[in-house]
Amino acid sequence: MKLPRFLSTRLASALAVGCALLAFAAAPTAAQAQVKIVALDSAALDKMSKFVDTVVGDPAAKAAMDETDKDTTIPTTVMSGGSINDTINTKFPKAAEIYKKGGYTPDEFYTVAFSLAMAA
Repeated sequence: MKLPRFLSTRLASALAVGCALLAFAAAPTAAQAQVKIVALDSAALDKMSKFVDTVVGDPAAKAAMDETDKDTTIPTTVMSGGSINDTINTKFPKAAEIYKKGGYTPDEFYTVAFSLAMAA
């Protein structure tokens, strides 16, 4: 049985993210010790869910956020506990605006995202 394109794309994306998160959580490293982790409550989870749904539902927002994936300095900076606010605000103003509308700074977003990954 062939899945509809939308479902197969979403499934593949979910599997890729899940595998990456499991690999990150399963192999603690010195870099992980530097990543900021916060306590998660229902308000934080609701805010993250709403933000992700908004980005996924808007092709222009998704494209702007996808542009940040091309910057190889962001993961290194995040993993070393550094700030990516200036990088996002300077190089990716559209993504910075999306974070702002969602009530996040880029650093806050990544902190919650990593906290979710570690909780998983």
